[in-house]
Amino acid sequence: MKAEDWALFINICASVTGFLKVFPHRMEEFISLVPTLCLLLANKTDMLRKNVAVLIAKLASNEVCKKEIVKHHGLEVLMSLKGKV
Repeated sequence: MKAEDWALFINICASVTGFLKVFPHRMEEFISLVPTLCLLLANKTDMLRKNVAVLIAKLASNEVCKKEIVKHHGLEVLMSLKGKV
């Protein structure tokens, strides 16, 4: 992706995180994003990683989403980055 596409993706992550703060009952609708988010969390850096980490943490507050995140090793990666993001 081009740099401007990554910038847009960062804004989308922040928007989805904000949306889920207001509508937590809709979290499971975003479960299909989990594999991609976990891959990005493990392989990207800086603001992209930070925004992905925040979104994954928000999704992990839902048990169904958390199981999917664990399945894709997202919590392991998140914990390994603690203090680095």
